[in-house]
Amino acid sequence: MVHRVKTNPKNAINEHFLPRFLDFIVWGHEHECLIDPQEVPGMGFHISQPGSSVATSLIDGESKPKHGNQYRPTKIPLTSVRPFEYTEVR
Repeated sequence: MVHRVKTNPKNAINEHFLPRFLDFIVWGHEHECLIDPQEVPGMGFHISQPGSSVATSLIDGESKPKHGNQYRPTKIPLTSVRPFEYTEVR
C-alpha cells in the first residue's frame, strides 16, 4: 500500500511510475469519489478512487454524490489457480 496524494505534484506518485504487474489500484487520501475503475493506458491496470465518505472540504469534488454505503463486493470464483500443497508437520 502506498499512502499518497494525487493532486499535489511535489508529493504525488504518478501512476506511470507504478510497476506493470499491478492489476488494480485504489487511490486513497483523495476527497472526490471516482469509484468506477479507469484503465491507465499502456500500463495494464485500473484505478479506483473511492473518495471521502463525508464532505471535508469546500471544493467542487466534494459536492459530488458520496457512495460510502453502496459498496458491495462481488465474489468471482477463479477458474485456474496456482498449484498449492499443504502438509502439517507434527
